[in-house]
Amino acid sequence: MKSIYPETLNQLADRWTVLCKEINCNPDAHYPGLLCLEVHLLIRRTERLINLDPFEADAILTAKILAENCDLKMALFKLYEVLQKRLEGSM
Repeated sequence: MKSIYPETLNQLADRWTVLCKEINCNPDAHYPGLLCLEVHLLIRRTERLINLDPFEADAILTAKILAENCDLKMALFKLYEVLQKRLEGSM
């Protein structure tokens, strides 16, 4: 069974915030390939570190598909659903 430490969860949330700010700096929605890769890596890292329930697994799968299609804002929104649920549960 996987477990997650609060520091790691906070680090994922911090990285999520940084990526959201970078995406907002590209108002034309043409994201560089490196930014797409960074979002995809954050999704994969979250998936590896958290023991996902079925709802979270579905949200992660959707986020992966969105990231692969370079719909980064929506991908991060789906990832936010998972991170926020875990952050609320750890308090």
